[in-house]
This record gives sequence, structure tokens and C-alpha cells, in this order.
Amino acid sequence: MKKLYLLLFVISICKLHVASAFESKDSEGATIVVYSVNQDFKALSKSKVKMLFKGKVKRLNNKKFKLADWDESSQVRIAFYQAVLGKSVSEMNGYWASRIFSGKGKPPTEIKNSTSNDINQWVEKTPNGISYALLGDAPENANILFTIKLDTNL
Repeated sequence: MKKLYLLLFVISICKLHVASAFESKDSEGATIVVYSVNQDFKALSKSKVKMLFKGKVKRLNNKKFKLADWDESSQVRIAFYQAVLGKSVSEMNGYWASRIFSGKGKPPTEIKNSTSNDINQWVEKTPNGISYALLGDAPENANILFTIKLDTNL
């Protein structure tokens, strides 16, 4: 029985390698943007975006801001955290738990069961609201603060 499981495991690994070998090298990955509708905010570096989403910055251009986050199970959130923060959602949950416990901050507002429309509405209704979305899902009046190209599509 153990040999059967091992054989199935090896076959599944081989299938993954064969499938990845036939993927197009020219395929475009998704692009995620951090944005606000406040036109006064200036473009941000990756390190500044990390600081924002880790609660280490309280003001941008001398203005308080609020952050919105996608639902915990969202593929956009998973990809954003990995690409920008270098962390998984569960790692960031642990990070925020310790910051909350020590009184050093609170996480971005999580929009439950979020869609790009939900995120956009929150950003538009929230003074100095900031969030992230796939490039094509950001509103027309978005002030793009940061752009990151992913290796894969979402």
C-alpha cells in the first residue's frame, strides 16, 4: 500500500513538471495596484507599501489614512501579501495578533466577502482610504500609488 501511495505521489509530481514545461513563457502575469482616490497622495516605494500594510506608518503627506483589505480567502489578498509583504495571510494574521496584543496598532479594515466593487466603494467613501486591486479593477479615478507585476494570473 505504501508503494502505491509513493507511486501516485511520483506520478503527480511528474505531471506537474510536464504541465509547467508546456506553459507559455510569454503569458502575462496579473498586475496589482495600491491606490486611493485622494489625488494628493504621491507614488510609493515597495518598502513604504510594506510599512503601510504592517502598520508602521500613520500618515502620508501629513494626512491620516485608512487601509482596506480583501477577505482573508481572496486570491488577490493572498497574492498581494506574498508579492509585497513576503508573507502568507496566516503569517500576517499572527503578526497583527501580536501588534494588537502589545497595543501597537490594528490591521487594515477587512471587507468580508469582498469583490473589487466592494473595495472600490469603500475607498471612495472613506476619506484618505487606500487599498489594492487588480489593475483592471481599480476605479477610473484611482490615484495609483504602487504597481507590482505578478508572475502568474489570478
